[in-house]
Amino acid sequence: MRKIWYSNFIRQPGSYSILLPYGMEYNGEVVPQRYGIIAEAMGLDTTKKNDRECVTAATEKLREFSQRIGISERLSDWGAKESSLEDVAKMALKDPAMVTNPRRPNHYEEILAILTRAL
Repeated sequence: MRKIWYSNFIRQPGSYSILLPYGMEYNGEVVPQRYGIIAEAMGLDTTKKNDRECVTAATEKLREFSQRIGISERLSDWGAKESSLEDVAKMALKDPAMVTNPRRPNHYEEILAILTRAL
C-alpha cells in the first residue's frame, strides 16, 4: 500500500505543487545564487536583495500564488499520513530524478524532514 501511495500520490501534480516551496528552501541553501533569476521571472524586484533574500522572496511568492489558486500547502490535505513518510522518504532517495537535484541528500532523513514540514 505504501509503495502505491508513493507512486500514485507523490508523483501527482498537486503533491509537486505542495512540495516545491520546501524543495526551493532546501536547494536554496546550496545554490542561492539561482534564486535571483527565479525571483525576477516571478516579477519580483531583486535589485536590493542578496541571494538568501531572493530564496525567501521566490518561495514566499510561490506560496502566495499557490494559495491564490487554491493549492493546499499540506500533504495531509491529500491524504498523506505521518506513518507513511519514512517509507516515502526512503523511496524518494532512490528516485533516479534525485541525481539532477542541485542538493543531493545523503540520507533519507533529509527528505523525511522536508516531508514532515509539508505534512
